[in-house]
Amino acid sequence: WSLEQAYSGTSINNICETLRIRGRFDIPVLQKTLDLLVASDGTLRTRIIREGDALLQYEEDYVPERFPVFDFSRSDEDGLHHWERSIAKEAMPVTEAPLYYFAIFKLGEHEGGVLLKCHHIISDGWSQVLLINKLADTYLKLLSGEEAELPPAPSYRLHVASEEEYRKSRHYPADRDYWREVLAEPAYPAALRETGGAALSPVGQRLSFGFSNSLNHAIYNYCAERRVAPFAVFYMALALYIKRTVGAERFCVGVPIYNRINLSDRDTSGMFVSTLPFINRIDEDWTFSRFTEEVMINWYDLLRHQRLPFAEIMEMAAL
Repeated sequence: WSLEQAYSGTSINNICETLRIRGRFDIPVLQKTLDLLVASDGTLRTRIIREGDALLQYEEDYVPERFPVFDFSRSDEDGLHHWERSIAKEAMPVTEAPLYYFAIFKLGEHEGGVLLKCHHIISDGWSQVLLINKLADTYLKLLSGEEAELPPAPSYRLHVASEEEYRKSRHYPADRDYWREVLAEPAYPAALRETGGAALSPVGQRLSFGFSNSLNHAIYNYCAERRVAPFAVFYMALALYIKRTVGAERFCVGVPIYNRINLSDRDTSGMFVSTLPFINRIDEDWTFSRFTEEVMINWYDLLRHQRLPFAEIMEMAAL
């Protein structure tokens, strides 16, 4: 919500992807599939309203819906990609409006797909995977003539209740103590480049680099031997780069945390993911193996104390 206020009217909180279908492409079946998906998941029907200075959220009652259909049969892949990018960059209204947008597109008699866009307030990466898996499974069942009544998805209210219980538990003050200690010593906020005086832009792009098979196997073998996640290896590579470019010995990098602590959370769509400051130091006398050990010790400590809300961590950092 804070990010939405900082970049109001932009697409910074959009999560958008496309599911392609090749083979039996049936628009009426897709319409029914999407309708079942929305009917079964109250998180998708979340609405946010203002009452004075307060924000409230509720689940809109289910109403059968006809989803838009776009025909690209006479266009090409470039036309489709242009449309996808346009939808992805289109800002979504946040209050008193649906926080999702689903559209069906046709590429030919036997090919098409679905574009799914959700606002980050009701979704994260894991949620989108849940939606796509349900969509694909339900569509295939309906095509084969099976009944495909989707059971109600777990309610996000369970997560809210769990957070309230957490604040009353012994873990909450222990987590505050952990973060207070971590933040006691200053850390350099790592950035790949300085922003200067210009206004920050929400527009971003991704650069992708492929690994050779030999390098990929080398990283995999190192992770297996040292029992570390690939994330740690790439994090350390970034840390070494930052060390060499800015000379920081203790630095901070924001890392996304899954933040689903039980099976019910893993089956629930909604905004769970949290970005936490991961702080480490580099000693030039360390070997890479020693650096690996230090990073993993700090990583597991962070995971044990990950539930403290990011806003509270930032308040501590500001003191």
